Amino acid sequence: MSLSYLEPMYLELCMSLFLISNLPWLFRKQEQKHVVLFPVPPWQLRMVGFLAGFISGLTGAVGVLFNRFYFRYGLGSHEIIATRAANEVLLHLIKLYLYAALGLFQLKTIGLGLIVALAAILSSGFMKFVLPRVSRGLFMRVGYSAMVISGVLMLNSAIVHIKLANDPHLRVIFLAEELGSGLIN
Repeated sequence: MSLSYLEPMYLELCMSLFLISNLPWLFRKQEQKHVVLFPVPPWQLRMVGFLAGFISGLTGAVGVLFNRFYFRYGLGSHEIIATRAANEVLLHLIKLYLYAALGLFQLKTIGLGLIVALAAILSSGFMKFVLPRVSRGLFMRVGYSAMVISGVLMLNSAIVHIKLANDPHLRVIFLAEELGSGLIN
């Protein structure tokens, strides 16, 4: 129902601007301790979880969108990864149920999902050894960098979608691994 009122390209634009707004945090001196920078009431934590689920339902994923909140709350790298993993597992179980109920599963989709799940498990095992060797400051810089880079890429995509929606004479056509464009007379 929300999708009928929201244009995904404008949601993508807003999300991209929010992600890019993290650029100043990238250059700040990062705290080395796990300190809560501001007290967060439980209702705000629930709101972040709700927003993660809601935005994930609209866009398909939230990825790095809530990193800044987790950093400002003082969570350590293991806690952030565990929190995001718990959110993702719960959200994806709900999505799997809905997709199955709506008959949207295809054999190819299930195969790709299993490959992604295997990659996630292998990545988790690998990160058990790497993460303890990464300082909190470096982890935060990587997190903020991922947010800004994602924001720039998302902004580019949003601008292209908005331009195409508002200029019907410009069309981008994908031709067998090549990109072509032209004006329609």
